[in-house]
Amino acid sequence: MLAEDVPGFWDWQRDWSPTRGLAALLAVGVAWWLCFHVLFRFWLDPRRPRPPWPRDAFGRALALFWLFACGAVLVFFAARSGQLLDTVAVVAAGALGAVLILVLVRHRDPRPPAGRQSKGIDP
Repeated sequence: MLAEDVPGFWDWQRDWSPTRGLAALLAVGVAWWLCFHVLFRFWLDPRRPRPPWPRDAFGRALALFWLFACGAVLVFFAARSGQLLDTVAVVAAGALGAVLILVLVRHRDPRPPAGRQSKGIDP
């Protein structure tokens, strides 16, 4: 085996090379900017006909960022490793995390729904 055949520390061909890590970090940074500096502000724009509650818009942006981050890990690491279990685990974690974020980070209106009588003294 020649020294030329051995991948170096920064070589892209290594599964966990620092080059892949830096590329994934750059992709996550771009996803952060897109989700929170572009889409979040767009969703909260008061000129929109029905802007969502701020907490709903934040939940959407966070869930989308989570999906993009998991996608970056999938593209740069899990798919490259060649192990199907890693790929399935990243996809499952991405989908489950996004759904949990959407469910947990949403606006909850403390008022009872319209048409429903509240317990207590009615005016």
